[in-house]
Amino acid sequence: PSLVAVILVWVTLKPLTQRWQKPQLLRLCIWGMLLNSMWLLPLKLAGMLPDNDSPMVLWLNLLNMIIFMFFFLLRVTSAMSIVADITDQNELEEGGRREGGFFAVTTFISKMASLVGPLYGGIVLDVIGMNQKDLPGQVAQPVLEGLMYASLLITVPTLFIALYFAYRIDFNKEQVDAIQLHLREKKSAGA
Repeated sequence: PSLVAVILVWVTLKPLTQRWQKPQLLRLCIWGMLLNSMWLLPLKLAGMLPDNDSPMVLWLNLLNMIIFMFFFLLRVTSAMSIVADITDQNELEEGGRREGGFFAVTTFISKMASLVGPLYGGIVLDVIGMNQKDLPGQVAQPVLEGLMYASLLITVPTLFIALYFAYRIDFNKEQVDAIQLHLREKKSAGA
């Protein structure tokens, strides 16, 4: 799924960025991840999908993962580009280049997610009673349902929080172009 998603992002990135502004694309990605998280597990919990040994469940899981990774990778690309634009804006307003600080914050947030995710997962596995010796296909249905509820419990609220902050980003390409033009003029005047 990750490789397919990388190829899809590579193919669609240019047309998507021509169609939407970076903040709009970021919000689209978060909405995509949110909506994608709300179909497979809820349908499975509602008993509307076949048993786990059905090949259809495997294909639906792969589709879900491809969609998630597509929006996730596209979100990362958009977010990093937005951070670069914010860095330019800060340089124009404050007079100094501080991209190291901005990108350090994004790296810190990524590292925190790398820490909190496994911590949450470990706690969930203990709470739902997952046995280390259970092989795929041998996990009890209540344990599987616990995993699905735990996934939804963390994914949906955090994506809504991300949406809240994504809607606070309010600039467009013309503003970014104007900032970059001012920076170029300032540098050429100083040289």
